[in-house]
Amino acid sequence: MKLKKLLSIGLLAVLLLQTAACASASAPPAESDGGATTVETVAPAFTDVPADAWYAQAVLYCQERGLIGGTTADSFSPDRSMTRSMLAAVLYRLAGSPAVSTAPGFSDTQAGAWYADAVTWAAEAGVVSGYGNGLFGTNDAVNREQTVTTLWRYANSPESGATAAFTDTGDLSVWARSAANWAWAQRIAAGREGNRFAPKETITRAEVCVMLHRWLNLSNSGAPTATPSPEITLPPDGGIAFDFDSKTVTLNSGYEMPINGLGTYSLTGETCVASVTAALERGVRLIDTAHIYGNEAEVGQAVRDSGIPREEIFVITKLYPNQFAGAEDAIDEALQKLDIGYIDLMLLHHPGANDVEAYSAMERAVAAGKVRSIGLSNWYVEELEEFLPQVTIPPALVQNEIHPYYQENDVIPYIQSLRIVVQGWYPFGGRGHTAELLGNEVINEIAADHNKSAAQVILRWNLQKGVVVIPGSSNPDHIQENTELYDFELTDGEMARINALNRGEKHDWY
Repeated sequence: MKLKKLLSIGLLAVLLLQTAACASASAPPAESDGGATTVETVAPAFTDVPADAWYAQAVLYCQERGLIGGTTADSFSPDRSMTRSMLAAVLYRLAGSPAVSTAPGFSDTQAGAWYADAVTWAAEAGVVSGYGNGLFGTNDAVNREQTVTTLWRYANSPESGATAAFTDTGDLSVWARSAANWAWAQRIAAGREGNRFAPKETITRAEVCVMLHRWLNLSNSGAPTATPSPEITLPPDGGIAFDFDSKTVTLNSGYEMPINGLGTYSLTGETCVASVTAALERGVRLIDTAHIYGNEAEVGQAVRDSGIPREEIFVITKLYPNQFAGAEDAIDEALQKLDIGYIDLMLLHHPGANDVEAYSAMERAVAAGKVRSIGLSNWYVEELEEFLPQVTIPPALVQNEIHPYYQENDVIPYIQSLRIVVQGWYPFGGRGHTAELLGNEVINEIAADHNKSAAQVILRWNLQKGVVVIPGSSNPDHIQENTELYDFELTDGEMARINALNRGEKHDWY
C-alpha cells in the first residue's frame, strides 16, 4: 500500500513535535527563521542537552510525552547521524506500529531486530525504499536529499510550484529535485554555508529535527502548504494559553479551536437544527455533539446550511463505548451523518472495554484525513495515567464535568501540564441543579458588580481557569448571552470567592 493511503499530515504534526527535540547545541539552525516553539526554560533530563540550548524545550516537550527517548538513560546524542533504520522506526511508531504480514525482505535486516517491522513497513509504504539489490542499508546514514525526499513522500509528494534557490541544486539527484524544491518553498530546508544544499552530505539527528520543526511552525498541519500556522505559546505555569482577542486556543495538534461554543446534549430534531443555526448566526464557531445524543445529522445540516465556510466552524463529536469494538465503522458513520467533509475533533465519550483499540482507530482516522484532532471525555488523573502510555498521538483535549460545585482543581492542572486542553460540560450544574447554581448568592453578587448575568460570570470563571465552555441552550437569547464573555474580567478576589464554592459535588456518573 502506498504512503498516501496510510498517512496524513495530521500524523506528521506529531512526528514534528517528536523529532524537533533532537537538534544539537553544536549545530544551530542555518537560518534564523523563528523555527522554535515558545515555551518556558526548563532543562530536559539529558546531560548533553543544556537547559539554555535553542532546542532544549522541544526535547523536554517530547520527553514528557514519551515521543522520543534518549540513546542512553541520560544522553540524547543530538550529533549522532540519523540512520535509515532509525528514521524508519520513528515513522513506524508514529503510524501506530501497524502489523506487517511478512518477514523483512532484506538480507541486512535481521528478523526479530528492534527495527525489523519498521523497515518492512517503511519499504512497503514507500517511505524509505531499499537499494534494489536486496539490501535496505539498515545502518547506513541518511543524507540530506534522502531526508527531504522521505518527508516529501510522507506528505503525499506535493507540487511546490517553486524552484529551490540553492547554489548547488545541480548536484541534486533527479529523483530528489521535486522534494528539494518543496522543502525550500516550505522553508523546511535551510542552506549550509554559502547557501549550499549539500545533497550528498550525511545529515545528523539535529539537522533532521530542525527541518521537521520548521515544518511544524511554518506550515499548516492539515495540508502541505506554505501558509503559516500559529505557534503554540505556553504560559509560564506550563498550562494552555487562551487568546482572548481571537477567542481561540491552539491545540497540541496544531489546530485552533474556539474557547466558547454550543453544547447540543438533549437537542434533537428541528430544535437542534434551529439552535445550532442560531448559535452560528451569533458568532459561535464551536459545536459539540456525540453519537449518543442522536443529533449528528442535525448538527451537520445546520453547518452545511449556514453559508459559513467549513474551515471556520469547529465540530466535536464522540464515540460511545458501545461503538468501541467497531470503532472504524463508527467513525465512518459519524462522517456520514455529519456530512461536513471531516471531523475537527473526535473524543472517546468515557472509558470502556476496547477504549485503547478505539483510540487507535481514531489515530488511523487522523492518518487518513478523516479526523483532524482526537481526545477523551470523562478521563481523570488515574485513568489518564493508565491510558496515555498505551497510545501514540497525545489527546488534544479532555472534556469533563466542571462547574462551581465540582471544580476538579486537582485534575485541571494535571491535564494542562500535559499540554492538553480542558473543556467543561455542565457549566451550570446540569440536570436538576441549574436553578440552584444560577441562583447562588455569591455568583449573583459578582454578576451585579459587572452588570452581567450569573451564567456569564460562571462561564467567564471557567475561561479564566483555562477551561473551554460549551453551554447548551435552545433559547436564542441565552445563546447570545453565553457569547458575551469578553468585555469584562473577574478579579483574583472574585475568582477566589467562586473557587470557595467547591463542594466536590458531581452531578452525573461519568
